[in-house]
Amino acid sequence: MWLGKFLDLEDDIEMLRSKIKQEIFKKIKKNKLTPLEFTIIELTFNSNALSGYDIIQTLNNTLL
Repeated sequence: MWLGKFLDLEDDIEMLRSKIKQEIFKKIKKNKLTPLEFTIIELTFNSNALSGYDIIQTLNNTLL
């Protein structure tokens, strides 16, 4: 409580969240992923535990 008023952070959090999203998406110009970007994202989400070496090895096998 500050000077008899409660601070309402929910509205501020929503405002900041939307402002951050706008700033991020304003800088992104492309609408589509390249095949390599898609493959990296697909490998990351399809595997439970991948190390950096595993990703590189799988990408090399996929792209050959």
